[in-house]
Amino acid sequence: DYGISCVLLNPININTVEIIGMDGKELRINFSLSEQVESNEEQKQCFLDDFLMHTNDDKIRRSIKKVIDLFPQKLHGTICLVEKCQLPNEQLKDGIFFEQPIDIVGAAEEILEKDIDHTVDYIRQLDEKYYAITGLFIEMLNFDGITIVDTMGRIRGYNVFITPHNKDNIITGGARKRAAHALLDSQNEDYVGVYFQSQDGNYFYERIRI
Repeated sequence: DYGISCVLLNPININTVEIIGMDGKELRINFSLSEQVESNEEQKQCFLDDFLMHTNDDKIRRSIKKVIDLFPQKLHGTICLVEKCQLPNEQLKDGIFFEQPIDIVGAAEEILEKDIDHTVDYIRQLDEKYYAITGLFIEMLNFDGITIVDTMGRIRGYNVFITPHNKDNIITGGARKRAAHALLDSQNEDYVGVYFQSQDGNYFYERIRI
């Protein structure tokens, strides 16, 4: 008897294909670069862990992981900074910041806390609210600039651009990747990590080096 092996081929974009084995491990190949790209599943998990640092509920974590798993397909290039609720600051002050952060975790908690006493319409409203907020998160990530979230699972701002400390440090062409590395190199203790994704669908998450 011969064992049966199979893989799932998932086209991410015109240049990149994702291969998923039976054990769930992922491999990405970018043909435009003619190189094999290693799995970033651990990096996505690090992003999830930092974004939900104060959330231990497995149902909430699984729900939001499904949103993060959509990034490679839904995003056309992005930077997302995870921080400790201290922004704006001198480096990141040019953009749209919310006086009241958009609480993704809070919306998920409302769904989990629903009970049989709630009406069908109320439960549907909670579901629609959660999907509207997560959909809005995807849209914000597709804007130019940096989307900022905190470790409590909240969106704090988007369309944010780095303010250079001096004129010799202006970030120009290829700005998205340069901006990501500027955040990583900032050694700012209020920053936790940076998720970067190129237009080709290649991505990484890296924690701030202090």
